[in-house]
Amino acid sequence: MAIIFCLIVFIAQNYSNELTYKDEKVVNAVEAEGGRLYSYPVSAKFLRASILYSIPVFNKLRLAKVSLDDIKKFGFMRGFSVPPGRVIYLPGGRARVLPAPPFPLEPVIPCTIYHGDRSKRRVALTFDSSDVGEPQARRIIEILNDYRVPATFFICGPWCEKNSALLISALDSGIEFGSHSWTHRRFTTLTSEEIDSELKATEAAFSSVSKRMMAGYFRPPYGDTDLRVESVCANAGYKIIMWDVDPKDWMPGLVPGQVRDRVLEGAKNGSIILMHLNSNVTAYDLPEIIANLRSRGFELTTLSGVLEK
Repeated sequence: MAIIFCLIVFIAQNYSNELTYKDEKVVNAVEAEGGRLYSYPVSAKFLRASILYSIPVFNKLRLAKVSLDDIKKFGFMRGFSVPPGRVIYLPGGRARVLPAPPFPLEPVIPCTIYHGDRSKRRVALTFDSSDVGEPQARRIIEILNDYRVPATFFICGPWCEKNSALLISALDSGIEFGSHSWTHRRFTTLTSEEIDSELKATEAAFSSVSKRMMAGYFRPPYGDTDLRVESVCANAGYKIIMWDVDPKDWMPGLVPGQVRDRVLEGAKNGSIILMHLNSNVTAYDLPEIIANLRSRGFELTTLSGVLEK
């Protein structure tokens, strides 16, 4: 008998008899089997949160008995919030609220960051792009969504304009965005005025498409930076973000498995992992990268998550 998969969306609503936990609202979700009610707290600053999951339907479209634990186990559940991108589900099914990124609203202390908190078993998957990067970029976003993995993208200004729908979709699924410049030139060769202009132009393009603010993170093209670049970026409100794991997925001649092996070899507590949106091998290896990192006990989070104390 044919098995038909349907998508069921349970939307947690703000009922008049809604439970409260101190200053937090409790968001309700109904389990498919038995209609039991599950609750978890979400910060009051979120307008609402939802649980999205799919279960098999068969026997003339009658619902199968599928427990919430099964839904979590087989990866059908995703959590999200409005404003978007802040609630995720960890592999065991626990909900976690992602920390908000800093925004470039005022100057910050000059700094260049290579990794996050070494005392926490967390890693950040970060992806750079200087061009359109299709169809690899779309596939990478789909994989991150399917496996409920938040990540951080560093994009150039033209990427925002060429991929507006993709940008909004990624934001809604919990991906945070930092700047990768406008023209992808070496920043140590630019004047201070040109550096500031590159940052402001990319920030404006991102805001024009998304109607939101870009995170106050900047990854210099080619990793090319110095104390002057660091100072100019800090004055514009950006922390410079480097990495401590580089699988060199931009190199020609890579074969499936190489990016995966290099990531797994280098990953440690607090690692910031560098990859690229236009890499075919990265798109192919990403599911195994995610599965292997999780099997080793790493929580996969955003850059803000791995920097969180």
